[in-house]
Amino acid sequence: MTTFHVLGVFWFALWCYRSFNFCKRLPTRHPGQPAFLLIWSVWIATGLLAFFGVAAGTYLFLGATWARWPISLLCAFEIASHYSFSHLKVRSPDPIIDSIALALALISLVLLFWPGHETFGLR
Repeated sequence: MTTFHVLGVFWFALWCYRSFNFCKRLPTRHPGQPAFLLIWSVWIATGLLAFFGVAAGTYLFLGATWARWPISLLCAFEIASHYSFSHLKVRSPDPIIDSIALALALISLVLLFWPGHETFGLR
């Protein structure tokens, strides 16, 4: 297996887990008041991002060259969200998974664009 296959499997598994947790927690969130509209919008954006991560991880596993860019955007999102959670001292619902995602994001950003790690398959 190439590096991209391994990264594709890891990102696919991570975002499937996050999508499952998002769908599990979704019925407990209600946009009842206008003040919660922003929170509801963030939840919707996070859910779409999770489903986007599942698709990007699948295509990265299949060897698509263009899938490096969506995965790198997801890596940047993971790093920014982990930094914002730690900076604002907000308790994350899954601190262990978030730490694993941060380590995977930092490693993936280097490996996705390292010279000599070219993909094969879909181009």
